Amino acid sequence: MQSTALQLWLQETTSSALLVNGGAHSSGLRSPMSFVSAKLANSLREARKQGPANIDSNIIDLHFFCGEHSNWRDGEEDDMPGPASVINSLLAQLLTQYKHFDVASIKHLKKLEWHDLKAMGNILGKLLTQLPSRMMVFCIIDGLSFYDDDDMVEDLEKLVKKLINLTRRGSDENCMFKLLLTVPTRLRLDAVGSLDEEGEVLDVPEIIDRGGGFNDMQWDLGAGQDVAELAGLAIDVD
Repeated sequence: MQSTALQLWLQETTSSALLVNGGAHSSGLRSPMSFVSAKLANSLREARKQGPANIDSNIIDLHFFCGEHSNWRDGEEDDMPGPASVINSLLAQLLTQYKHFDVASIKHLKKLEWHDLKAMGNILGKLLTQLPSRMMVFCIIDGLSFYDDDDMVEDLEKLVKKLINLTRRGSDENCMFKLLLTVPTRLRLDAVGSLDEEGEVLDVPEIIDRGGGFNDMQWDLGAGQDVAELAGLAIDVD
């Protein structure tokens, strides 16, 4: 998998979404797509550390790896089912990385039921509107296809629809929201039908030419370099 599509997604200066279908017939809990997502999440985390310690970074990195949260079927992880665990984790990460949200919004969040996907999605959207327009929020989710079954598909549709809608907001007064969804196989949801197949969906070929994959050096020279440039932009913005 070449990094061209990922680089374009990173370089766009507006909110955008990218779905990467890995194309595997079957997969374990971790896949090559997990590697791509993890490398990007780590690069963004490092980018947030750049700049003066007393100045908030303009980059917020939210991520969730579904393959690392596979015990919900067995009643573990506080009985929090898949899609609900995703939205709750994203909210927790957002509140941790930005300290200036309106107190009333946080108090309202405490009153919500953690499994109410619609309510949790709405509060996520409201919190994003409170971020300065200079902020760049990257949301990376790997392996949502693990939750695509009869028990979870309704909530999964709600989650993906909400996240995609967050990339459709006007950018004049809102922060930039960049959504990356990676799956080892293919994400077969009605919600992804709203994505542009030409620019927002990448289907990785089942057979990749030799030398066409990512390694650490290729990452550093490609998408990793774009993240470094984003970090510089975030520091320079007043």
